[in-house]
Amino acid sequence: MPETLQSMITTRGEKLNSFCKEMDNYCVNILYRTVIAEDFFVDIYCLDKDDDIYNPENYIKANPYLCTTTDGVETLLTDSQTARNMGGSELKDFIIKDLNLWCENTDNQYVDSEKWSQCGTYKTLKDFIGYECYVGLDLSSGGDLTTIALEFIDGSKYYFYSVSISVVRLSILAFFSFSSDCVSFFEFDLAAISCRSFNAMSCCLWSFSTECCANAVTPSLNVTLGAVYKDTSCIIVNDDGLNWLDTLKDNDGNYLLGYNPIEPKQMQLSVGANLIPVYNVPNSVMPSNDTQYPIIIGDLKEAIKYWDRQQITIDVSNTATVGNYNAFGQNLTIFRGLLRADVTLMDTQAIVYGYIDSSTS
Repeated sequence: MPETLQSMITTRGEKLNSFCKEMDNYCVNILYRTVIAEDFFVDIYCLDKDDDIYNPENYIKANPYLCTTTDGVETLLTDSQTARNMGGSELKDFIIKDLNLWCENTDNQYVDSEKWSQCGTYKTLKDFIGYECYVGLDLSSGGDLTTIALEFIDGSKYYFYSVSISVVRLSILAFFSFSSDCVSFFEFDLAAISCRSFNAMSCCLWSFSTECCANAVTPSLNVTLGAVYKDTSCIIVNDDGLNWLDTLKDNDGNYLLGYNPIEPKQMQLSVGANLIPVYNVPNSVMPSNDTQYPIIIGDLKEAIKYWDRQQITIDVSNTATVGNYNAFGQNLTIFRGLLRADVTLMDTQAIVYGYIDSSTS
């Protein structure tokens, strides 16, 4: 609802791979104005990065109320002295609970996460065309992760690019050009949606169609899908559709498309009294037809059944031709990995597929 107010109050901790850390990073970016979120009010009390954690003058930053009383200051001084003398878990608790700072469990830490973050670069894969490269590929047969890692050598510097995928691909193509026994060019397709192969789902979803446009989204949810599927439904649109949804406003001038404050990366659309998750796929995967933008509304988990056959085949050729790539003529070695997966349409009542006609809406 437009008037809903959600409050999130917590203390920092030690789990850096968590929703809490992700939300904390987002809030810090809001304070630094690197992102704009006018619907967020952020208030963080903590020590600054280079502050001395044993200097009592800094404690008021994380404890603005506690430091106004003598007993409060004495408590902090006692905790500080205990942490300094004992270290270990006492130090960790002091840093987290009293100073509101992130503290990693360093007993088995392989790489310092802050130093790792400082090694980031704005270089892209195209910047490394012609560089020496080593490739590692870890395939999965079921629900495990499939990972590809690339290591580039630039003098005394090493650059790494790694992608882990938790979806089963119908096809993965990787093109490697070998020159002096070194990989100099590569390209691979990583397009996907959620935890399923969108290409596989489209074989089922495209088999039926119900026309719908912007003003039909609400009746599609309330009437066509009804109470059985409405609460578990989502909306899937392509790039054109998302761009169109982003222009919609209510009678008060508020945009209907926004982000879920609990999950900042999750888009949602205000449809009447409902907030429906919105997912975006590329135009190349779900193409538009001139002014008609495809849209899917419903519960995909009920509409389709995904079958993982857990079969994979890999073929290698230095003579094949794929698209603009000629392995023999361009001195390429082409790898093709095929992962077997099937999708069956189970419940046609759980989903509505149609289009947004931008010329009339």
